Amino acid sequence: MISAVTVCVEYADFLRHTLPRLRAQVSRVIIVTVAGDESEDVAKDNDCEVVISRRVYENGRFCLGKARNEGFEALCNPGWVLSIDADIVVPDMSSLPLEIGCLHGMQRRQATNSQDIDGDWSSLPMVADRRTHHGYFQLFHAADKRLQVPWFPENSKSSSHDDRTFRFRWPKSLLRVLPVECLHLGQTHIDWLGRVSQEFK
Repeated sequence: MISAVTVCVEYADFLRHTLPRLRAQVSRVIIVTVAGDESEDVAKDNDCEVVISRRVYENGRFCLGKARNEGFEALCNPGWVLSIDADIVVPDMSSLPLEIGCLHGMQRRQATNSQDIDGDWSSLPMVADRRTHHGYFQLFHAADKRLQVPWFPENSKSSSHDDRTFRFRWPKSLLRVLPVECLHLGQTHIDWLGRVSQEFK
């Protein structure tokens, strides 16, 4: 059983497309957002739990790590935990080869519009980077001895740094690339300090 945590602030347009598939693949989903964000309604419409963050803008800037930790804190005896971005569509995850003690990542393809979601993903371009185990999809077991409280760093300057710091808790020998691909909606690598990308349609 997998519990998923997604931070979604000003990303409700993405969440409307990604959350139904995620909810169907995992046993529990926690959406971390802020008061008044449309993401709360999207989460409730999909039978997901909501955590209203009090810390994501604690120092006057967007801090992904603090928000993620608020979501993790809401888990009780979580077992497998998936930290996943709001703009990621998951594939069938019913028979993943998971190993306790490893960090699991997934390669991603890029979709530029909502019509791509229900089409043939194999025809879509791969996202060409080395971030397979970074924050858009990180699957791990809560009993892993490499986890330290708080799980995610909270005092960095960007979300990208938070993702990298968390990933480097595991040596390369304990990184696993899952044999399926996820779908990244819209632009990549531009919203590290909060939402600046265009609305996804």
